[in-house]
Amino acid sequence: MLPRPTHNLLRRLRIALSCGTCVVSCAMICSCSNPEVPALTNRQTRINIDWSGFSKEVPTGMTVMCRNTKTDEIVQTISNNILAVTPTLPIGQYHITVFNLSEKEFDNINFQGLGTTDCAAVAAEKDAPQWHPHPADGDKYIAREPEWLAADMTLTEPVENIPTGSMTEPDTIGTLHPKNIIHSLHLTILTENISNIRAVRAAISGLAATRNLDGTPQPNNRLTVTHIIDSEQWSRQSLPSASDSGKLTANLRCFGLPANHNATPEENRLELQIMLADGKTVKQFLFPIGNLISGNTDSPNRRGDNLDLFLELRLDPPLPPASTGNSGIDAWIDDWDDYIDFNIPI
Repeated sequence: MLPRPTHNLLRRLRIALSCGTCVVSCAMICSCSNPEVPALTNRQTRINIDWSGFSKEVPTGMTVMCRNTKTDEIVQTISNNILAVTPTLPIGQYHITVFNLSEKEFDNINFQGLGTTDCAAVAAEKDAPQWHPHPADGDKYIAREPEWLAADMTLTEPVENIPTGSMTEPDTIGTLHPKNIIHSLHLTILTENISNIRAVRAAISGLAATRNLDGTPQPNNRLTVTHIIDSEQWSRQSLPSASDSGKLTANLRCFGLPANHNATPEENRLELQIMLADGKTVKQFLFPIGNLISGNTDSPNRRGDNLDLFLELRLDPPLPPASTGNSGIDAWIDDWDDYIDFNIPI
């Protein structure tokens, strides 16, 4: 039998060990009931697109680009569903850009700097018409007529870190409202002896070659282009108020006037070629028109369906009367071929 002091010491040791075991067991139980919850590094998100501000045409598809504000990583989605996209994005905040269709579906527009926010822009592709092979003086090149283009850019709500399994549906991080960024130039040419016109074609210089994707003109870009207005774009209408007077009208899509435009006559020139009703004679007119182009009264930087420019002038000198048997509306044609070559009196 152990002495009493030794017996008491062993008894206290057994109690201490028992309590220690209890503490360890409780800690293990607590650890098992509250495991560390892993967080998502990527999240499925939703971006809504509201096309109500664009009525030029119904989009058949769209491109949405998401650029991470810290890493510059880009996630691009091309979709035929024009109402929304649901990209899976890493945690962070994003600059998002949307435009109708995809880059490859535009024949007359060249996209530039889509991976950036401040430099995203579009430029007119080059054209090579046979009847007007060279750009006007001061212009860089002859440009094709751009297709309708609507776009918008914005900053999203942050894509945040959340525990796995706590999200039941994609989190909406933004809504885009694309609007038209293409200008319409409306031309009206008043003339006497309207029946003595068989076909019309024209070239107009000094128009903007580029435009920012947010709809604003590029402030430091002085590059201008010449646009062709072919015969199929023109129409003829007689005016009932005067004998054989009428007007020629055409519409041209373009990127508008350059940012540094000062509305001086020589900044834009219109070269107009008119085939008379005899099918042989062609009259050519050269007009300085930079001071005659007018726009809407709204801000020049605005975006919207009706980015309109207007040009109206009267032929001077007027056209001669048609010779007997050559006049009449039936003489009008709208397929003046590029290869037709005439000696053109100016």
